[in-house]
Amino acid sequence: MPRVLSDRLLMTAAAVPSPWRRAIARLSAKRGMGVPALRAARDDWQVLVDLGLYDSAAAHDDPVGRMIGLAGLGRIGEARERMAQIADLPAADRFRLARAAAPTAPEWSLELLPPDAAEARAACLLALDRPAEAEALLDEGGGRERRLLRAASHSAQGRHRLARRAINGLFESDGLEAPLAVDDAPLTLDAFHVKSARSVAGPRISVIVAAKDAQATIGMALGSLQAQSLSPIEILVVDDASSDETVAIVSDLAAADPRIRLVRNDRAAGAYGARNAGMRAASGDVMTFHDADDWAHPRRLEVQADALKTAAASVGSYFRLTPQGRIMNPRIFPLLRPNPILIMIRREAMAKVGLFEEVRLGGDSEYLARLDARLGRWNAPRLKPCLVVAQWSHRSLMSAPGTGLSRTGAALRVAYAEAWRRRHAFGGG
Repeated sequence: MPRVLSDRLLMTAAAVPSPWRRAIARLSAKRGMGVPALRAARDDWQVLVDLGLYDSAAAHDDPVGRMIGLAGLGRIGEARERMAQIADLPAADRFRLARAAAPTAPEWSLELLPPDAAEARAACLLALDRPAEAEALLDEGGGRERRLLRAASHSAQGRHRLARRAINGLFESDGLEAPLAVDDAPLTLDAFHVKSARSVAGPRISVIVAAKDAQATIGMALGSLQAQSLSPIEILVVDDASSDETVAIVSDLAAADPRIRLVRNDRAAGAYGARNAGMRAASGDVMTFHDADDWAHPRRLEVQADALKTAAASVGSYFRLTPQGRIMNPRIFPLLRPNPILIMIRREAMAKVGLFEEVRLGGDSEYLARLDARLGRWNAPRLKPCLVVAQWSHRSLMSAPGTGLSRTGAALRVAYAEAWRRRHAFGGG
């Protein structure tokens, strides 16, 4: 059965009283469909865990659900104590526990993962700075994730030429141009540079770039957008009260390229407030977003716009790169994953979904889930090819101790997710 059809059936079936409602809820949760999952079985621990509602899971009566919830909140000591009291944990639940524990306890996650989970185990080993052991798990061939894991293991061991070849192979496997010269220089975002020979006409797209003190990276980020194969586009840079040279750099670029337009916030509105300002100012039939320290493949907009022929929106995938050239993800595995902020959305769909909630963190995840709730998850396909490489910065919310995936940051993110998941399912949001 086609995935789109089965997702529609799940949404419908969740609303009908049936002995199958719990099974429907669990399948919906595994697919990230929070509304039908919660409506069908709002208190099922597997639903709570698979939707990342770790606060509720940690308070659940089921000992397995409680243990996984504690792990997802970064309360590893308590979770391990619970684990000692459980005689036999099914393989699927061990994997749930490993996934929940990985951001704060990759070593324990590694212990929990089965031998055949080679890619997840390799990602944990890389997080533990054991790249040679990770490489030993990764045979040749495989899909996107395995290619990226091999690149990460090569880069971590200083084998930059091999890392570059592996990354090029990742893009080429999806018919995209290789972005890196094959040499021995360490990986940096500035090394990603490729021009596409393609020139494709599409809908007018407004690319909204929220920028705050981004003088070190804004030129690279905008350069990757200027090189896009699809036209026409406008690039709206919303400066969120920067105190460095960001405005001067963008002004110079805008003077040379009429596609670039600077919008200035008089006072700092935060990343989501800046994006909302860009959405209000946008003139395109389609809108998308790009961070001021990310690189976009020249066919990013083309690939995502192609998906809009049959959908209201599309979501691009990405991986993260540290300034030291290490490939990583704060959630540990997988390395390559869809990023909610890489949503591309038609204007008429945006009118139904609305603007971002102007919160400090997690607003992009809420926005995409709101779109799923209002228009159906099938209307926002998550695209598998890598379209963006993001810089991992210690200045970012995902890396900061108070807002990232540390125990404190995880609790903040989970609390917000608990609120909007239930609001979407039961409060009309």
